[in-house]
Amino acid sequence: MAYNLLSSNRSDRMDDIKHILAPIITLLLIIIGCVRNGHDPATASMHSNTTHMSEGLLVVRDVEQTELIKFLNIDGTEWAVLFLGTMVPDSIQLWRYNPQDNYVDMRVSNVLPDRFEVVVNEQTGLRKFVSNRNINLVYMTWGEYLKNEVLLELPESLLIHNNPLDDAPGVQGAGAYQVLEVHENWAKIVPLDEVHHQNPSSGWVKWRTRDDSILVRMLKG
Repeated sequence: MAYNLLSSNRSDRMDDIKHILAPIITLLLIIIGCVRNGHDPATASMHSNTTHMSEGLLVVRDVEQTELIKFLNIDGTEWAVLFLGTMVPDSIQLWRYNPQDNYVDMRVSNVLPDRFEVVVNEQTGLRKFVSNRNINLVYMTWGEYLKNEVLLELPESLLIHNNPLDDAPGVQGAGAYQVLEVHENWAKIVPLDEVHHQNPSSGWVKWRTRDDSILVRMLKG
């Protein structure tokens, strides 16, 4: 009986220790992520380089099943709530948000065990957190996002190359393009009206620069 009591007390103490350490570990992971991504840990969840795109995006899986998205502060307290289908305050400027179609795409700057750090204001770089327990939010890498969520529209100055190289031969393109493959800053594309052709005229386009500046226009497919 004494043994069981001792085991129970030890188990309780371990649970208490885990409860105390969990937020500390999360904070350390945030700081490590900020340092890795070139951010100042002191300004995490405040302002950052708005062009940094080290991770990917959060996309709403099912708009019919998603009524709201909660944004959290670094300590887990609620910062703001976005009710889908409504206008948002100036403090929230997401990567893509259309209140009519209810689609929401948010840039992710850091992936943590229990949450995602997201850019909630693209103009100022303000970053907050979203819990990863929301099953209607899907995390995508940039490659997955380009292939599954958007079409590309190219400016006149951007050429379509035979190979993913700056000095490869290239031609101008027009219209919308479907992404077939992504290799770092290059995307293999095909004209939208040739997607189902047996031999489509595919090519490679540079969709972003080394400093993460977007070169193409992304259209919701």
